[in-house]
Amino acid sequence: MEKVGPKPNAVTFIGVLTACNHKSLLNEAWWLFGHMSKKYGITPSIEHYGCMVDILARGGRIEEALKFVNSMPMQPDGAIWGSLLNGCLMHGHVELGQRVGKYLIEFEPHHSGRYALLANMYASMGRWEFVSKTRKLMKDRGVPVICAWSFIEIDQNIHKFVVDDKSRSYSGEISLVLSLLGKELLDFSIAKDVFLFDIA
Repeated sequence: MEKVGPKPNAVTFIGVLTACNHKSLLNEAWWLFGHMSKKYGITPSIEHYGCMVDILARGGRIEEALKFVNSMPMQPDGAIWGSLLNGCLMHGHVELGQRVGKYLIEFEPHHSGRYALLANMYASMGRWEFVSKTRKLMKDRGVPVICAWSFIEIDQNIHKFVVDDKSRSYSGEISLVLSLLGKELLDFSIAKDVFLFDIA
């Protein structure tokens, strides 16, 4: 875009920062974060800050991520605190993870994912009584568990799928086809020496 246009905008930088996150390109992300304002006059939004926090947290730079959150020119939202909590869980920063998790379920008391992250943090520590307390708190507050889902339209009929959905008579066939497609893509990428997707 810098060579041939159109001119990058704020959304463009969210896209490239997200790409940096998927490949753990921290140095490139820092450069882009500064570049957007220096070269294009784009003031980073909360979404750009969120991308940076997620990159730092996933990369295990938890203290750096926390300092970055505390230096933000705007109030961090639940997604930013969630990224920090997820990083704490991934990299074993238990004490900070507990503090962030407790804050997060008060900050967004009706977001089921926040309770799940905190419960996972306690489970990783073997503190099962706190897992139970977190789940009970969620139930007492009437927080619904929302499952992610996908859908496809075939012949004007919409088919909805959730994780591990075995309710359809042809679930086994779907799993087989997906497995075969995945193998074909992997074989193709190896044969052509190209990287098609991140299996992880």
